[in-house]
Amino acid sequence: MNRDALTKRLTRVREQLAELQAKEKELSAELDLRDKAARREMAERAKISPEELRLRISLTEAEIAFILAKRDGKKEVIESDEEEYPVFSMETV
Repeated sequence: MNRDALTKRLTRVREQLAELQAKEKELSAELDLRDKAARREMAERAKISPEELRLRISLTEAEIAFILAKRDGKKEVIESDEEEYPVFSMETV
């Protein structure tokens, strides 16, 4: 192959690469949207509030119970949990 033929072929390959990269970005975005929709649907079926879903993702079960008890005003649960989890005192939550 001569230089011009190689240059043309290289240009075509670069164009194909750009198209494939654009397609990859598009498919990745679509996959993210579908994953988010599936998580939202699962939360709705389980009747989990957005607040509780965020808690479940980032906290342990004991931490969740403590925070939800505080929100619901269950003082006896809060006092016993404060002894077990001192980082979650009434002042910090």
